[in-house]
Amino acid sequence: MKIPERRGDPAFFDEITDLLRGLSTGAQVECNPLTGSLLLHHLGEIDDEPMQAALNALAEIVELELSSPPVAHRLRADVIDVDQSIQRYTRGALDLSTATALGLLTLAGIQLLRGQQPVIVISLAWYATELLRRWKDPSDKSGNPAD
Repeated sequence: MKIPERRGDPAFFDEITDLLRGLSTGAQVECNPLTGSLLLHHLGEIDDEPMQAALNALAEIVELELSSPPVAHRLRADVIDVDQSIQRYTRGALDLSTATALGLLTLAGIQLLRGQQPVIVISLAWYATELLRRWKDPSDKSGNPAD
């Protein structure tokens, strides 16, 4: 977490470190006042009671805004655009997941015909079948994977 308005304030970050370590969350706390950053290394679920207590205590000191990094937003938007383009171009016959699965199966077939690395063939085929297994029918409003 970045707290740029407190950059260069070691007393503030010492207070946060003491507070979070006193909550017995099991999380490792690292603060860097020079960069205005705070890291919580937590191995459990974020919904664990101790972690929620730590986040609530932290929210009383600083304003928390949990969001994806800008790169993740942009990547997600690009993937959605590609998916919509494929669906538009194929008039709904294919989506990105299905096109990717078919591409992987094609690559597996080429590797198999060339007699190269059976491990690669198996991996490509496995990834393709996983994509197909997780595929959801857009007409199915329940959100359940296709059977």
